Amino acid sequence: MAPKILVVCVIYNEKLQETITYKSLLIHCENIFIIDNSPIPFNPSSYLQKGWTYQNHPENIGLSKAYNEAAKFAYDNGYDWILLCDQDTYFPSNALQYYIDAIKNNPTVNLFCPRVKLDTGEYMSPTPIKNYLTSLSDRSIFGEFSLSKFCVINSGMLINVSAFISVGGYNDLVWLDFSD
Repeated sequence: MAPKILVVCVIYNEKLQETITYKSLLIHCENIFIIDNSPIPFNPSSYLQKGWTYQNHPENIGLSKAYNEAAKFAYDNGYDWILLCDQDTYFPSNALQYYIDAIKNNPTVNLFCPRVKLDTGEYMSPTPIKNYLTSLSDRSIFGEFSLSKFCVINSGMLINVSAFISVGGYNDLVWLDFSD
C-alpha cells in the first residue's frame, strides 16, 4: 500500500496558481494543505480541488506554526507523511514517486531531505556545518547522515507524521523564515 502523503505549502502574498510550487508539484497532487500567511487572502475557491485544504492566517503565523498546524491536521486525518514546501520551491516531475520509493526502500527512516542544487552548480542543502556555520558546497551529500553535522532546508523535506508529533514538532517561537 502506498504511503499517505500530505503536501504542505505555505504561501505569502502570491496567488497559489502563480507559484513555482503549484506549477511544478501541486497541480499533480491530490492531498494538499495550503496555509496562506498573506494579509489579504487570494480567492482559493476556483483553484481548490477535492482533498485540498486551505487556511488563511492574515497575522502571518510563520513557518514553524504553519508546519505544526499542518502536522496536527495530518495526524488527525490519518496521513503517514508530510512533505514541506513553500511557494518558490521547484520540484522535478518525478518528485513524488522519488519520495514514495525512498519511503519503501528505507522503512526505518523518518525524515528525507532533498539535495538542493543552485543554477551555479553549488549545493545549498544538505551542507556541512563547521563551527555552527554553513555555506554553499560544491559536493553533494547522499545517504544517511546526522542533522547535527549537516544543515538542511525545510522546503522539500518529507517527515513521518508520527515522528514529527512525538518530538513536539517545530518550536513555535523559532521563526523559520528564510531557512528554506
